Parts: sequence; structure tokens; C-alpha cells
Amino acid sequence: MVINISGLNILILSLFVYFMGTYIVNKVKILDRFHIPVGVIGGVPASIIFYIIEQSTEYTFVFDAYLRDFFLLFFFCTTGMLANLPEILRGGKLLVKLILTIIVFLILQNFIGLLGAKLLGVNLINGLIVGSITLAGGHGTAISWGSHLSNLGYVDALDIGLISATLGLISGALIGGGVAKRLINKLPLKKAMNKKHELYDPNSTKNIIKFVSSTPLFLKTILFILIIMFAGKEFNKILLSWNIVSPDYLPTMLLAILFVTLGNKYSQDFIDSQKMSLLNNASLQIFIAMTMMSIDAKYLIHPKMQTVLFILSLQIIFIIFFAKYVFFRAGGKNYDSAALTSGFVGCGLGATPVGLANIETITNKYGPSLKAFFLLPLLGSVFTDSANAIIINCFLYFIA
Repeated sequence: MVINISGLNILILSLFVYFMGTYIVNKVKILDRFHIPVGVIGGVPASIIFYIIEQSTEYTFVFDAYLRDFFLLFFFCTTGMLANLPEILRGGKLLVKLILTIIVFLILQNFIGLLGAKLLGVNLINGLIVGSITLAGGHGTAISWGSHLSNLGYVDALDIGLISATLGLISGALIGGGVAKRLINKLPLKKAMNKKHELYDPNSTKNIIKFVSSTPLFLKTILFILIIMFAGKEFNKILLSWNIVSPDYLPTMLLAILFVTLGNKYSQDFIDSQKMSLLNNASLQIFIAMTMMSIDAKYLIHPKMQTVLFILSLQIIFIIFFAKYVFFRAGGKNYDSAALTSGFVGCGLGATPVGLANIETITNKYGPSLKAFFLLPLLGSVFTDSANAIIINCFLYFIA
């Protein structure tokens, strides 16, 4: 019997997962010290519970993705509305430097995968799969390339790909915050140390009262967000008709930045930074909870697990080293770079949403970094995906 979890049901479950993660983090202090996102802490056990129910009963759970994608779009729209365009444009050279760093990382990530396969004595294709195909690429790339390689005769390619993508997703969430914490604590990043979030303090009763009491302004803000989200999706359809492939959230975020910047002082009539920050944070938390609880946990106990775990352990050691000594330095060795590094680890092992969750956890602890929130989706979705496709094909040419 198939149970479709959608609409109000999936929203209630995601909030329950979030609060379950919060409860666990409060009880298990080591999780908080490593800055692991609460949506991950609550979501992974939930996915395992769903898997156990499926194995012990006749029920099968299907999670609807509509609300999940809505909240992701909502998050990026509010991120764009909070961004400072002049400051972002001043970081043009930084973006180019980080793109080149990402390209180097993708190449080395595949070499590490091949090294792991060589040490295990398994087919080199397996090492390539537990490389940029599934780690930097995520589940979508894992399914695409796994199916392609299976058709070429590598029968385990899809299973190995999904195992690697699932474990990578979880690994990226578990270690990204810890890497950034060490960078912040060891280096003179004074901007963020012991600093409360400037835009919204969830413990402030005064802010909550101000948020609730200005209903007309709040509704104007919601309306503006929804209009930009609609315009972003429609604009992306136009881009697709021109054979320009992009996730919906990128044109939405860019339009949000453009509209708010061009609106200048007029936009202040319907935008309040505290309200916007609250909406921004809440939408990301709900999205992460929905994403993590819908993971297919069967790939956590697959027969090919040992092969993937060995190569993945090498990848984790490599990305920690690369993040601390290469990416962080390329990003400027400052607080924004440390926050972005936590996101890079999430993207490099899992997916852009995990990277965003890592950044959100770090910024909640140490202070805001809109630059990190803006740069990560550009690096993780546009440039990484484009470069990854070329790099994977080059590696396949030599080893297939």
C-alpha cells in the first residue's frame, strides 16, 4: 500500500523532524559543538524509521517534492532580497578565484576516488563513481551517470552511485560545521566571534512582538516574495526555451537582488530585515528537514556499502585538508570565507542544500554572512555542474 505524504502532512512531519533534531542536539552536546544542522539530526533517524516501517509492513512511503521545492525557492528569494549587490560585485575577482579552486578540487576528487578503487582492487569505474559523479554531483548526477554506466555494462553503477550520494549527503552535513568552527576559533576572525545574529535574534521577545504587530507590512513582504518567485520561474522557462538550463532558484535569487537594488529606498516600504531574516531561516530549516527525512535509507545497509565507505573515508580526509588549506585561503581567510567553507564541504560531499544548511548553522552561531549564502549556489550549482560534466567525460575517456 502506497502512502503519499504531501501538503499539510509533509509540512507537519518536517516541523516535527526539525523539533526532534533540536531536542536531540540539546541533549547530545557533542552534536552542537560540531555545528551539525538540526534538520539533519532529526531527518536521518526519521528516514530510517520510515524504512523500518516499509520493511516490516506492506506500506510504502512516497514524499511529494512540491512543498520542498517551494521552500527552497522561498529561501533563495529572501536571500536575494537581503543581499548587498555593490558588495557582491566587488567580489568578482573572488568568484573567479573560487571557480578555479573548484575545478582543481573536482579533478583531485576523482583522482582520490581512483586511488581508493586501486587500493581495493575493484574496477576503477567504482572509484570514479565515488568521486565527483556522486559527491560533488549529488543524487541527480548519480542517477544520470549510474544509469548510463549500467547501460555500458557496469551493472552495479547505479546502486554504488546512490549509496555514495546518500552517505556523502550525510557526511557533508556532519563535518562541514566542524571544519568551519576550527577555522573561526584558530584564526583572528574577530567579526563573528561571540556575536549574535544582527538581523534576527530568536530569543528576543521585542523582535517577536515587532514581527507580529505589523501585519500589513508583513503581508506586503510576503506578496513581494511570491511575485518574485513567480517571475523567477517564468523567466527560467524562457531560459530553457533558449537551451539555457538552470535550477529555478538561481534566476529567482538574481531577480530578487535586481528588484530590491533598483527599488532602492522604495523597497524599504515593504521589506524589513528582521522579518526577512526570520522567513529566510525558517524556509531553509523546513526545506532541509523535508529533504533529509525523505532519504531512501535502504542505501545505508547495501551489500556494496564497504567499498563505498572505504573510498568515501579517503574523500572525507581529502576534502577536510583541501577545505582548510586551499578553499578557505582562496576565499580570503576571513569570516565569510569560513562560513562559505562549511558550505563547500556540504556541496563537495553531498549537495547544495546541505552546504546551505551548514552555512545557516554557522551563521546562527557566529553572525550573518550573506556573501556565503549568495556565492554557494553559484559555485555549487552553476559552475560545479558545468565543470563536473566536462571533467567526468575526460576521466571516462581514459579509464573506460
